[in-house]
Amino acid sequence: MTLRHNNLLRAKISLLICLTILPITPFSSNASAEQAAVNPQSISPKTTLRHQRVNPAVERLSGPSAIDTSVSVSRKYYAAGTPVAYIVNHSAYADGIIAGAMKTSGPILYTNTSSLPTNVAAELGRLRPQKVVIVGGDVVVNSNVANQVKARIPATSSLTRLAGQSRYDTAVSVSKADYPQTSPVVYVSNGDAYADAIAGTQQGAKGPLLYINKDSIPAVVTAELKRLKPQQVIVIGDVSVVSQTAAQAIANSTGATITRRGGADRYATAVSLSQQIFPNGTDQVFIANGTAYADGILIGSIPTPGALLYVSQNIPDNVMTEIQRLGASKATIVGGINRVNGDIARQTSLIMRGSQIKNRLANGVSYFILAHPDDEIAAWAAIGASEYPVFILTTQGEYSAYCDRNGGKGSSQCKARRVSSWHAFLNNYHTVSDYGMQAGGFRLYKGANSARLVFDYGSNSLTAAEATQAINMARQVDYGVSTENYIASGNYWDNTRDPKCPTTKSDYLCGLYDHPEHRVIEQAIMAYNHPNKLTFHGGYNPSVNGGANMGKDLFESMIACPNGTYNQAYAWLSPPCWTRNNSLWTHWHWMREY
Repeated sequence: MTLRHNNLLRAKISLLICLTILPITPFSSNASAEQAAVNPQSISPKTTLRHQRVNPAVERLSGPSAIDTSVSVSRKYYAAGTPVAYIVNHSAYADGIIAGAMKTSGPILYTNTSSLPTNVAAELGRLRPQKVVIVGGDVVVNSNVANQVKARIPATSSLTRLAGQSRYDTAVSVSKADYPQTSPVVYVSNGDAYADAIAGTQQGAKGPLLYINKDSIPAVVTAELKRLKPQQVIVIGDVSVVSQTAAQAIANSTGATITRRGGADRYATAVSLSQQIFPNGTDQVFIANGTAYADGILIGSIPTPGALLYVSQNIPDNVMTEIQRLGASKATIVGGINRVNGDIARQTSLIMRGSQIKNRLANGVSYFILAHPDDEIAAWAAIGASEYPVFILTTQGEYSAYCDRNGGKGSSQCKARRVSSWHAFLNNYHTVSDYGMQAGGFRLYKGANSARLVFDYGSNSLTAAEATQAINMARQVDYGVSTENYIASGNYWDNTRDPKCPTTKSDYLCGLYDHPEHRVIEQAIMAYNHPNKLTFHGGYNPSVNGGANMGKDLFESMIACPNGTYNQAYAWLSPPCWTRNNSLWTHWHWMREY
């Protein structure tokens, strides 16, 4: 995989570009010089993007029970006079799913088998629906409930029931009511695979939902498929849920194109459906626990278009990636904290901010300041999203312990090898030409879509003033790109050990990495006079308010041993390979935006 995007290729830049370096006052080690360094006044900045803060909305709709949650969702989305309301037994999941898949949006209100809960009765009184549909037979919602419903709605409102001898028949009854003619698309799910079926009720789905068995199609469903004459049938779930035999039987009876949307588990299946229904993203995402079926069902009743995604006690990687891809600015969690905990709510907000950060990075020059060669991978999620990343290498890492077997700490041999490895890695993704030493004391490498500045401030003694001076000089180079975007750290740091990490693992493998020169870079960026700044942290750090996903495939292509691009360049640092454990936190990392 490559990070070079065709749409980022720019017209050729002339090989001879005049560099204008403004005079910069030499820095001393005293405090006043440090303060002057991090608040430069002599720079004439390029056009700078001044973004508003991104504050994605994450809300929760819940109650002490599934019945209470259904009332909470209804109150949020439906006003008095709603065209229809659906009454479903709170534990009759198959019926509830079908109600959520109905074409006309209306609240799903849960009931007990033989009595209408008081708060549901009150909600019906508030809604005054024009029509109420009981979904399910008398065995799950009996006539006593029907009578209580009728007593709470206007006399002019109708009350009907959609039911059948089985869940398959009930789904067909709903399909006939919703689609009296034909439907170009039909969704098909295993009638016992509730999580998959719920995922098929995402707002934006265009067609009825029908139930089948894993290996066979009930006759009533076959007849309904023939009546609907679909051009496409979307099978929800992998072959362990709906076999290829069943899918082929549908194709044979309808002549429709069969598209399967499924994954290794319910989380992956929901992601697959989200990708199919919302290929261009959506402004809203709904989140429920993948095993809390009553909560997930209610999402199907929400009229606002949005993707439905599942979590457990954490957010799976593929769900994180999908949240970012969707680019939503609002997330709604359905269910209480016993089902979707507070950490997930917080992480969802961070992921959404990260998506916005990545989108904003693709506008102009972004500067990535590195303490040492090999630090750049910790920022690659942001680097890969940048239109024109500029790498600023402040030291050459010659005091690292890795130099002990390569000429020794402080040796020119180790410096040369580390910088050579740095170029070798970056050359996989960006092509640059050597412009030689510049008046500011750095060597410049520049290309059509990236640049590198190599300073030599000396490892083991880097100061915030030196880091600031490097930023100042980098901002005065003409890259052929008129807009500045972000100033960002190109290295990872965290001063807190992951509390969830096993005690048998070292601090380093549990995220605690508080290298003094990494912190110097962060301090310089935080104090720098620029509106858009990023620094990188561990994923569990509660103070972090932005995130970006490097992507598993890209991470694997870099860290694979021995042929990954990162390992080909840097394996000598920790032979025979730079291990996955050393770099695993770079797959999913967080950044703080200022």
